[in-house]
Order: sequence, then structure tokens, then C-alpha cells
Amino acid sequence: MGPTWKDAGLIYYNDPNNINITETSLVLNNGNSFIAFKDDNMINNGNVCLVSFKKTSADPYYGYNFDTIKSLTGMTTVKFGVSSAVGFNTPLNKLMKYVSFITDSKLQVFEFNDSNVKVELSSIFSASSGVVRYYDNMPWVAYIDNTNNVYVRGYSSAWIPPSGQTIEISEKSNSSNVIDLAFSGTSPIVAFRDESTNGILVKKFGPTMWESIDSPIPFTNATGATNKISLYADNSKIFVAGIYGTGPSDESIKICTSSFTNPNWSSFSVVTAPANVEKGITNLILKYDATNTTLYIAYSCGGSENKIYIKKFKIGTDSSWSYIKNGVNNFVADNATAMSFDLEFLNGKTIPYISYRSTKTGEDGWGYVKRFE
Repeated sequence: MGPTWKDAGLIYYNDPNNINITETSLVLNNGNSFIAFKDDNMINNGNVCLVSFKKTSADPYYGYNFDTIKSLTGMTTVKFGVSSAVGFNTPLNKLMKYVSFITDSKLQVFEFNDSNVKVELSSIFSASSGVVRYYDNMPWVAYIDNTNNVYVRGYSSAWIPPSGQTIEISEKSNSSNVIDLAFSGTSPIVAFRDESTNGILVKKFGPTMWESIDSPIPFTNATGATNKISLYADNSKIFVAGIYGTGPSDESIKICTSSFTNPNWSSFSVVTAPANVEKGITNLILKYDATNTTLYIAYSCGGSENKIYIKKFKIGTDSSWSYIKNGVNNFVADNATAMSFDLEFLNGKTIPYISYRSTKTGEDGWGYVKRFE
């Protein structure tokens, strides 16, 4: 029997029957699995919680239950844009976890060390959106401020620009919530929707200033184009995924790639969404398995569709994208929103995971995690 989608557990804080999840952010790192989520139930209304997978003695490899770390309580304002990151701090010999979100026009970032002690890092004011990542023993954020300026900062007792330089990104974004951050070597790379061209602009820092990687990637034929983007980078290549089409019922995901030695965007592939998706593609996440040269794309569709799909493509071998099916169904989950996706690389295996909110009758607002193995 081949691999199948399996339930990995419920997402909840304290009470699995009293939950109303509206956002999830899933991260996996060397067998450590964490989910940040926004809970809008009456008890935790508007709070952001962080939970971890806990391995059981009965099934030491795949027997996961959820173990609460901390709830970011005591904040009454509405939060959105939940993002999370995890990484191992080599000098401290500690596993660090980070959660970020927007509240009161501030980007707030919380740190949890390996003893799960919570520390609020200094807030970034006048922010409309942002993401947190972990790289080179420190947390990083990319964010858009209230006047559409784009910034990247790393944290070392305070939020500072790359290499301490004062030169900022000159281009502005024309979308308050379209931004992603990755790294190549020690250089941060940021992607956002460019104000002047409406395309995706990708910029790399190094060694003393921000440099554009070729011209913006055009998404010219889409009325709501590039309302979601996802970015991957390593030491030699970059992949960028964005949405394009003539309208919500005719949207697809275009994936472009470029190298650093010869910056020149080319259309790598197009992932076609199911026909007649009435409210279009509501989310997308791109991941890359460098060892097996395989791209993964997870995306969710809105309206009555409300399904999550995951496809993969092995570079140099496959001629088309294939679904990672749930039995006979092309979709992984139906009646599902608030999707997040990541890959676990463990013991020579690549294991896709998704988290999401169920909208099914009787369990609306519940959170689930599935794994494919």
C-alpha cells in the first residue's frame, strides 16, 4: 500500500470542543512541528496560540498529539496575518520558535526558547502586513508599512536592517498583504507586488544595498493578479509562485524561476486550478525538496469549492504536475479554509503536512492537521 493522507490531530488550546480557528501557520523542522493559529472563540477571542506536536510512547515516530506551549493572551484587539518560524540557534544550542501577527497597525513578534519561555520582541509600528522567518541564528521579518514602503529587518536586541545598512528598498508595494521572505547564503530575498508595474518584484540584499533580480515578473492579464505570492530561494536558484487569470473563475498559478548568475525570469510552469472555481484561489504556498529536486504547490479555492489541493513536480523527470490525492479525490480536504502547508524532512523521507480550518456542519471552526506518508 502506498502513502496516504492521515489525520495527525486536532488543533486546539485547552478545549478541543471550544475552538474557532480563523488562521493557521504550520512549520516543521527536523522532527519538531509547530502550529500558530488565531482563535476567535468566546474564551480566546482574537488570541493567537502556539501548539506543538508531542510524540507518544505508543508510536514514537508518527504518533503525534498536540501539546500546548503558550497562549498569547491578554490582548483584546483583532489580529491577523499570523506567521510562524522555527529554527535551531547554534551558539545557544537551543530550538527557537517565533510567532508574528498584526494588531493595532503594529507587527508584533513573540519568541519562545527551548524551555517555552515567551518573550515579546520590540513591536514594529505602522505595519499593515508582515511575515517572520528564522535564518542564521536570528529571526527576520519582511513587512509593508501603512504607506506601502517595504522593509526587511533582523533581530539582535533590536530590529536592524541587513548588515546594519541604512539603504532601504526604494520601490513601493501596491498591495498591503502580498509579501514573502527567503534567503540565499546569508542574503535576505524579498518578493512583493510592485506599485509601478503591478508585477512581482524580487530583491536581494548584498553586499551593501538592495538589488533587483531582473525586472518585475508580469501578471498583466489578471484583474486580481498576484494577490498571493510564495517565494523559495537557495544558493543557486529562486522560485516564485503567483496567481494570474482573467477573473476568479479563470485563475491559475504561474511559477517562475531565475538563477543568480544570470538573472532572467522565465515561466517555469503553470498550475491550472479546477474549472469553475467561483471565488478563485484564496491561498497558495510553494515548497521545494532540494534533495529530490521536487517542487510542491498547495493551494485552496474559495466559494462552494472550499477545497485544498496539493501538486508536485520533479524537475528533470516529470512532464506535468501530479496531484497528491486523498484516495480517489484530487483534493486533500473539502469544506476547508485557513490552509497552511510545509514539508518535513526526516529519516530520509519527505512528508507533506497541511493544517486547516474545517467548515463542515457540526465542526465549523475546528482545526485539523494531515500528513502524507
